[in-house]
Parts: sequence; C-alpha cells; structure tokens
Amino acid sequence: MSNMYIGQLPITRLVNDLIKANESRAQQPFIIVVTHRPLLCSDGSELQQHLPNSTLFKTVYPLFVKYQVQLIITGHIHVYERIFFDNTTTITNNTYINVRSPVIIVQGTWWSIR
Repeated sequence: MSNMYIGQLPITRLVNDLIKANESRAQQPFIIVVTHRPLLCSDGSELQQHLPNSTLFKTVYPLFVKYQVQLIITGHIHVYERIFFDNTTTITNNTYINVRSPVIIVQGTWWSIR
C-alpha cells in the first residue's frame, strides 16, 4: 500500500493521520474526513467515479472503516445525499444505532438568487 497515491499525496500520509487521530480519541472522540470529491454518489453525471468499485472508494473506504471514521463530508456534485454503505445502520429519533462504518454526506448544493 505504501506505493499508492491519492492525487499527489502518498496514501501513507492519510494512514498516518488516521492512526494519530485514533490515538487521540480521549481528547477528540470523533474523526471527520472532508474531501472535495465524493466517495459515493448516485448523481448520473460522473457516476462511474463515485461507485463502490471505483479506485478511490476501494482505496480509502476500508481505511475509514478500519480507523473508525464517523463522518465523511464531500462536495463537488451539486446534490445532497446522506449515505450508509454498510446497510446495518438505522436512524431512530435522530439517533444512529449500530454504526459500523462512516456516514457519508455529499453536500455540493449551490445557492441561487430567485
């Protein structure tokens, strides 16, 4: 895995940051990742890049699960979606139950003046 890159950055940098964040849970209990491009998204304009079989998803998502990232916030696509990829999480009265993987939010909506 040490030869892999995300854009221009080596994947080891992401792994090292996730390890440090995981070691600091007593002081900062949540790990939130913010990215420009979505890992998953149902918008058809760039669908092939945002599916579970995409290189980006297959590279980083297992790391986010392993290091217990709670939330991934993304943009780029002009939609709003909230995604639970594992199909085990349920929401009852705004309480998340049985969370085993990150919640993915695509928040790429844009304002308009009418």
